[in-house]
Amino acid sequence: LRIYLFLALGHSTYVAFEQRQVRWTWILGVTAFVYNPVVPMHFGRDGWGVVNVITIPVVLASCFYINRRRTNEGEST
Repeated sequence: LRIYLFLALGHSTYVAFEQRQVRWTWILGVTAFVYNPVVPMHFGRDGWGVVNVITIPVVLASCFYINRRRTNEGEST
C-alpha cells in the first residue's frame, strides 16, 4: 500500500506541477514523501492512523480539483 500511494501521489504531484498549481504540488509532494518506501517514516501505529486520516481528504480533494482543472482547460481549447 505504501508503494502504491507513493507512486499515485508522485504522479499527482507531477500533474499538479505541469498545471502550475504550486500549492497542490507542495501538498502532494510532501504527502508522497511521507509514504516513500526508500526512506520510510516511522510514526508508530497511532501516528500512522493520524497520517491516514489526513491523507484521505487530501487525496480526494486533489483528485476533484485536478480533474476539474483538467476538464476546464480541455473545454477552453
